[in-house]
Amino acid sequence: MKLITKYLLLSLCIASISISCGTSEPALLKPEFSSEMNNTQQSVDKPDTTSSVAVTINDRVKYEFTKIDTSWTGVVLQYDTNDPLTRKIVREIPLVPAYGWSDFEDVVQFLMIYTIPDQKEIENHKPAPISNQSRSYKIAVFDGENSRTYHYYNPEGELNEYWESQNVVTFGAYLTSEMKVVEK
Repeated sequence: MKLITKYLLLSLCIASISISCGTSEPALLKPEFSSEMNNTQQSVDKPDTTSSVAVTINDRVKYEFTKIDTSWTGVVLQYDTNDPLTRKIVREIPLVPAYGWSDFEDVVQFLMIYTIPDQKEIENHKPAPISNQSRSYKIAVFDGENSRTYHYYNPEGELNEYWESQNVVTFGAYLTSEMKVVEK
């Protein structure tokens, strides 16, 4: 649990520095899933997906993580535009967490990524003003039984008001800072 705390603190620091310094979005920010978490039929000899997490940031960068049986894989997709109807993938980069897949699972569980409510479902939610640091997050999850998609717009502006927004920003910071390119 000490390792999770270390990562969460690191991610919060990165998010806070990014927000306070007025930096623009990280270089790798992406939307949608390449597989789009749809219910396409799988061939009989293909194992079933046990879990999956997809995070699309600003409709330009999409992080996809899939667990089949006990093994995770990860990839980040970069798009040429943020228009979901016309965009094309310009880069697909295999990823692994710097501290391993079990740590990734711990972070996902700790931040409640499978169960966190949609931003619109937060009780008494009042949107924060848009700023240069504002991002849009579309998160699609499958926990082995249920799949769902939820959205957050500008959670960076709501860090002090809503723990749900803080968790989404922390997870985004974790992805952009702790995922490493797989060396081929």
